[in-house]
Amino acid sequence: MLCLKSATVVLTEAILSQVNLLLGANLSNASLNYATLNNAKLNEADLSEAELIGANLFNAYLTNANLRGANLTGANLMYADLMGAKVTNACLNQANLNDTDFRGADLTGTTLMMPSRMLCSGVEQESMEACLANVYT
Repeated sequence: MLCLKSATVVLTEAILSQVNLLLGANLSNASLNYATLNNAKLNEADLSEAELIGANLFNAYLTNANLRGANLTGANLMYADLMGAKVTNACLNQANLNDTDFRGADLTGTTLMMPSRMLCSGVEQESMEACLANVYT
C-alpha cells in the first residue's frame, strides 16, 4: 500500500529538535519528510494528513495530537508519547515503535507493516499483533 498525498506546508528535512512552539500547531497536510523532531513538543498538534516519511520523532511529545491519515512510513517514534492521540487511518509501515506509548490512542484503520527482521520493543516480530503486544496499548 502506498501512502502518498500532496502537502501545503513544506518542512522537508527541517531540524525542529526540542522545539516547544509546536504545541497545538496546525500542521495538517504538511510535508515533514525526513524532518528531525527529537524531543519536540507537539501535544494537541494537528498533523492530520501530514507526510512524516522517515521523520525522526525520537522521544517526541504527541499527547492528544491528531495524526489522522498521516504518513509515518519509516519514521522513528522510539520513546514517543502518543497517549490519547488520534492515529486513525495512518500509515506506520516500517516505523520504529520501540517503547512508543500508545495508551488511549485510537489506531483504527492504521496500516502497520514491518520487515520480519525488524524489532519492536525488543521482540522480533513476525506479525502486527506480535509487535503491538510489546507496545504500550
